[in-house]
Amino acid sequence: MRPAFVTPMKAVLTAERPAGPEWVFERKLDGIRCLAVKDGGRTRLYSRNELSLNDRYATLAAALDADPADGFVIDGEAVAFVGGRDRFGGGEDSELFYYVFDVLVVGGRDVRPLPLEERRRVLEGVLRWKDPLRMTEQATGDGASLLAEACRDGWEGLIAKRLGTPYVSTRSRDWLKAQVHARAGARDRGLHRAAGLAHRSRRAPRGPLRGRPPALCRQGRDRLHPRDTAGAVREARAARA
Repeated sequence: MRPAFVTPMKAVLTAERPAGPEWVFERKLDGIRCLAVKDGGRTRLYSRNELSLNDRYATLAAALDADPADGFVIDGEAVAFVGGRDRFGGGEDSELFYYVFDVLVVGGRDVRPLPLEERRRVLEGVLRWKDPLRMTEQATGDGASLLAEACRDGWEGLIAKRLGTPYVSTRSRDWLKAQVHARAGARDRGLHRAAGLAHRSRRAPRGPLRGRPPALCRQGRDRLHPRDTAGAVREARAARA
């Protein structure tokens, strides 16, 4: 398979609190969804809508060009930090990193049908993982407890991913996101209240990001479809009834 842009998998915003051994969790930060396609030694960066990000993230493209790996498509997040705090769009004195959470094509082979946990094992060997290229970490446990920790630490949210599932180019309930800090307008704020989450101002993580599980994952500044919002609100109300 020739490496090329692939429509990315998207998470569903929900009030659920997943729990059990079939779920893993990743931190959600305020970055830009970014797919990297490398073929013939040249890297092309794309937004989830297939817009070129090479000019915007030239340092990330250069870092991927310099890595010996070739013939791959990986999915991740371009995240800018200012004073240790993730900030959308970055700005002056910001540090830019590429946090990668999935692999779609490697060595010309389409690995999307593989289960999530197998794709993660493949991803570990794709790059050398030198800054600014980082692989996200995952945590297991109870979703409610992890989300409460995310609230205390001022995270933007939490992503839950179901093990044993393939990568699909659509919005899927195998990926769920709980938003701690609603940023997408009134519909998200209504869901936030229905989920029983307290609003609080964001602050920088209390310690270094590297090595603190769960690490980074962000699904972009996507807006909810009205049907997704209504369903999640109904779920939250039913859970409290």
